[in-house]
Amino acid sequence: MAYCMNHIHRGNIKIAVLSALIALIFAAKVATLGTSGVGDEQRSQLRGTWQVIEFIDHSEKAAPPEEIEGFTFEFQKSAMTIRRDKDDTGVPAEFTIDATKQPMWIDLDTGISSVLEGIFQLKDDRLTICIIAGGRNGRTSQRPTEFKASNQKKHSLFILQRINP
Repeated sequence: MAYCMNHIHRGNIKIAVLSALIALIFAAKVATLGTSGVGDEQRSQLRGTWQVIEFIDHSEKAAPPEEIEGFTFEFQKSAMTIRRDKDDTGVPAEFTIDATKQPMWIDLDTGISSVLEGIFQLKDDRLTICIIAGGRNGRTSQRPTEFKASNQKKHSLFILQRINP
């Protein structure tokens, strides 16, 4: 009788563990169904060429108009090119966004250094991006939480106007 009860008890544990695993797999699948396609609309709205109309680096001083005259960001599906002027071949980068965050997150990977973490806001034909522009004491700063350049936090601010969809 003890063997029978012990066997049934172990069987119940196996069923409980199996049920828990199935529940976890199901929950993970439901979670991914809810997020598939998240950000697709924002990503498609970013496509095109954007002219930098204001740039404030982490020194908290705005760049003079002549320095940003040809400064553009060109977004494609998941890649972008940053050009300082019309003759610049540009710096290619991959970008990812997370539209579930507020403000929305953007990460730029140029392959040159660490991924630049930032936030962005898209309103009509105006794009605002605030990104980490470096670190302090060998450590990367935290992702910006507001659209403001900061020397202390090493954040730079870009305000861009769409010039070509």
